[in-house]
Amino acid sequence: MAFTAEDGLGAPPIAGVAVAEHSGLGLRRQREALGLTRREVALRCCLSPKQIEQIEDGGDSAFYSAAIKSHAQRRVLRWLAQRAGLPAADALI
Repeated sequence: MAFTAEDGLGAPPIAGVAVAEHSGLGLRRQREALGLTRREVALRCCLSPKQIEQIEDGGDSAFYSAAIKSHAQRRVLRWLAQRAGLPAADALI
């Protein structure tokens, strides 16, 4: 399973869509392509299912700050890349 620019990983932002939201869409697509639930990803990345939901779909009430959400998003992207057999650096935004 390869990450692509269409999945929002490393792609330029879409007009009117924040980079984090665009990357969240790519994260969700990759998670689903790997056959993983939000709960499974949350357990592996030491996050809550609500935090995974907010990384994928937007929102930030489950995070203390935008910086913490960004860090959590990068951690999930790295873990998904490893699951897909890619070098972790390929998943960074």
